[in-house]
Amino acid sequence: DTAQHLQRAVNTLNADIAAFKLLALNWSRWDDVRDFIREPQSAIAKHFVSNYLINGTYVNTDLDVTVFLNMKGEVVFKKAVDATTKKEISVSSSLLSQLKPGSPLLNHPDIHHEITGVLSLPEGHLELVSLPVSNSIGNGPINGYLIWGRYLTEDVVSRFSGITGTNISLLPFSAAEFSNLQKTALANDPFFVQPVNEDRVAGYGR
Repeated sequence: DTAQHLQRAVNTLNADIAAFKLLALNWSRWDDVRDFIREPQSAIAKHFVSNYLINGTYVNTDLDVTVFLNMKGEVVFKKAVDATTKKEISVSSSLLSQLKPGSPLLNHPDIHHEITGVLSLPEGHLELVSLPVSNSIGNGPINGYLIWGRYLTEDVVSRFSGITGTNISLLPFSAAEFSNLQKTALANDPFFVQPVNEDRVAGYGR
């Protein structure tokens, strides 16, 4: 049944994002991260960068990009690492353009709030987690914002396909592959199933 396959695909993606968020949550509730954001030019902050924000940290946690921002929405640190070469690369300018002060991605009303999902960028689809930064016991005021990102590469999507036994593709909602009918249907329902021909049925989810 196409709808069941589609539900499994969405559940697999959501589970992956949830696991990714748990890793990010440990960082967002950490005194060292809080202090780093407060005083990014301090000796303690430089020690934090050289010991924790190294390429190996990104590779070992399947983390592609991080952005740390202060309470004004100003970037105090950003870094991206290529998972294949394990070398530092430039952070997507398209991502940074969506992290300006007042951005919905930085709209956290309290320390327990979280934003997760998939962001479509020119570089690809990015699993994104945005969290407010507090202290190591998870209370107190918001001290800044932590952005974690992981690209949904062909290998990752292929792994999802293997888990679900379904051929999965990720498309931005504005992609030409979506007809107006499909867009209208997905605007009102998270799933949409449509026959392609006599032998194939396509399922779409958001």
